[in-house]
This record gives sequence, C-alpha cells and structure tokens, in this order.
Amino acid sequence: MLSLIETAKENGLNPYAYLTYIFENAPSKDIYNDPNAIEQFMPEAVAKALRCEDIWRL
Repeated sequence: MLSLIETAKENGLNPYAYLTYIFENAPSKDIYNDPNAIEQFMPEAVAKALRCEDIWRL
C-alpha cells in the first residue's frame, strides 16, 4: 500500500484519487491472462484515464 502511495506522490498525483481508481477498476481486469492489463494502472495511464484536475498535484 505504501509503495502505491509513494508512486503516486513521485509522479505528482493525488494519492487518494490514484488509489480510488485502482481499487475501483482493478477487480474487473484479468491480469492473469493478460499481463499487459497491469499497465493500465501505472500513474501515467491513470492520469490519462481520469483526465481530471483533482488527480494532479497534491
């Protein structure tokens, strides 16, 4: 958990918005059969997916 928060901070993202996105969307992804699915949860991809002001900068 701490590593996800620190990753968000290092990338200038709001940790709460980042974690919320991951926890809401990760359960519906099949990361076992599609290893590339995890890339959708990298900070850059999450920022693009949300495209909202509250995810950038703390």
